[in-house]
Amino acid sequence: MTATRTFTPTPTDTFTATPTPVSNATIGKKVSQSTADSGQPLVYTIQVDVTGNPAVGMVVTDQLPSGLNYVGPQPSQPAGLPTPSYDAVGNKLTWVMPTLTPGTYLLSYEGKVRDFLKGGTTLVNQAVMTYAQGGPVTASASVQVTGQYTVKVGVYNEAGELVKTILITQFSEPVENVVLSASNQITTLHGTGSAVTIYSNGYEIGVWDGSNANGDPVANGEYYMKVDNIDRMGVVRNVTQEVVVSRNLMRETVLIYNESGEVVRHLYAYVDDPGAKTVVGATMSSGVIAPSNDSAGGSPRELTITLSDGVTMVWDGRNDSGSFVGNGQYFVEVHSVDGSGGESTLTEKVAVIGGDEGKGMGEVKAVPNVLTTATGNRVTTFKWDGNVSATLRARVYTMAGELVGSVEGAAGANEAVWDAGGRASGIYLAVVEMVGDKGGILARQTVKVLVVR
Repeated sequence: MTATRTFTPTPTDTFTATPTPVSNATIGKKVSQSTADSGQPLVYTIQVDVTGNPAVGMVVTDQLPSGLNYVGPQPSQPAGLPTPSYDAVGNKLTWVMPTLTPGTYLLSYEGKVRDFLKGGTTLVNQAVMTYAQGGPVTASASVQVTGQYTVKVGVYNEAGELVKTILITQFSEPVENVVLSASNQITTLHGTGSAVTIYSNGYEIGVWDGSNANGDPVANGEYYMKVDNIDRMGVVRNVTQEVVVSRNLMRETVLIYNESGEVVRHLYAYVDDPGAKTVVGATMSSGVIAPSNDSAGGSPRELTITLSDGVTMVWDGRNDSGSFVGNGQYFVEVHSVDGSGGESTLTEKVAVIGGDEGKGMGEVKAVPNVLTTATGNRVTTFKWDGNVSATLRARVYTMAGELVGSVEGAAGANEAVWDAGGRASGIYLAVVEMVGDKGGILARQTVKVLVVR
């Protein structure tokens, strides 16, 4: 018989686990200076500190901002560290590091501030470090671009008058040599030949599309794109390039008239001249609009006018001064003049019913609001339940915006009667005004009436 021996540890026996390798890596970043001019070189240094056990599988990346161009690597410390790979598309540097024993490592490279950056631009680039035992860890450095020169690009006509200002900004270098895009001519409104671009040292400084400060096309002739450089002492240096504008355009004008024949709004559009072709038709998006700043549903707030040549213009119910027009019937007159002197005129109409002003003072109702004229039920009464006496005036429109009747009630009676006899079946809009005893409009509301024959 074999004896079984049992092992019992004594209090002095110990068991030691194998320690897990621990490595701690930190990263820092600095730049040779905190402010810089355009075109100025900068040296960036990334510092990696490793403590504890060696750091394995470390990768360091540095994302350069769009205003900084990569020049090349600088000596790293200690010598023998890998040089970075550069991704030109992403403007990004990557160091794939060997196993790093505890110590300090410096990775350096040179960058250059891009030409013609605006003064006040901040260049921020960030380094990111990862390794097998930890990460990511980040560090960043910032550089402020200075602006010593105020650079102004303006367009002048032959008389020396400023037509349009293209650019006013701060650069840290003057714009002393400029060239234009492939052609110095503007020959059309759209596509190739519709604008000229001004460059300096390969960088775009400004674009002119042949319009003035109001956005309208300028007349044909010679113009000058002038670049003024104003330094901190107020000294001005300038360079100029000539631009020739030669376009054959059609000008299309929409005039909005009120019922008194007064023009309340001018709308303009320009198109490349199609020869002797003139506008032969116009389509209105609606016959009734209710101009308002409120985006809530209901009647359309604006009118879209589509011409037969595809041009569209929009009337928002405002006059040339920017105020909403009053309710009523308006006439839309379209004029077009082509480069050959051909002219056409078209007229359409639209009703403006406005918002429901003064509802807090009471409500207007049409009683009844459904009229069956075939059975003799053709009269409705517009009644206002306001708490003051008023004379009601109503204008009745079709949904196409055609004014079909105007009625006025007895003074102070708070009601007016409309007879729909002879009217076609459909929905009619009545714009009802409540007029006080001194002639002022107390409120204005719109109600609907359905006529069934």
